Amino acid sequence: MAKSETGELVDGYRKVSSGYSFMYLDEALYWLCKKYPDHTDKQKVFGKISLVNNAYRANIQTTKKGAEWALAEYLSENNFDNIISPLKTIPGFDITTCQTVVQLHSEFVKITFKVLGRNCYSFCAKYLYFHFPSAVPIFDRRAYKTAWRLAGSEVGDRPEFDQLRNSDYAYYCACLLKIIERLQTNGIKDPSLKTIDVLLYDVMY
Repeated sequence: MAKSETGELVDGYRKVSSGYSFMYLDEALYWLCKKYPDHTDKQKVFGKISLVNNAYRANIQTTKKGAEWALAEYLSENNFDNIISPLKTIPGFDITTCQTVVQLHSEFVKITFKVLGRNCYSFCAKYLYFHFPSAVPIFDRRAYKTAWRLAGSEVGDRPEFDQLRNSDYAYYCACLLKIIERLQTNGIKDPSLKTIDVLLYDVMY
């Protein structure tokens, strides 16, 4: 990452930290997922799926008729809480937890393919993020493009990622680790995944 890009990264992070346009939309989603964290009541699960999907334009409704309800039924009837339970013990996103995050994201993606017929990479990351905002990075192609521009040369080719169903997410998380490291070495003590997401998606795109 060039020195000028590092300066832009740090300045942009501080700018976003003071607030962004949809921060209160995010607050509503944080509240909802905190109040109803489990996946046993299909109506509550449907509400979370629908709101995250529509607020963040993940477009899973385009996969098939009744997609949001179909996914809610599956998660509530197939012990989804057991699948994602390791995320409850992860205090944050770093080099020691990245592999677990990528693995569990992959498991969720497999479920969306089974239920909806599509690998819903972006939706899965966004949905998990609002349940575990300190541990799971949001993912979309736009932020990924920015992250790769900033840190891709440091990450390089990772054959172990190329075999994964969610290889792009794995590469994105690897880029994020480099970006977080750069922020920390330039005075940002505890970088927020949400602030970084807004920074990569909007400010530095």
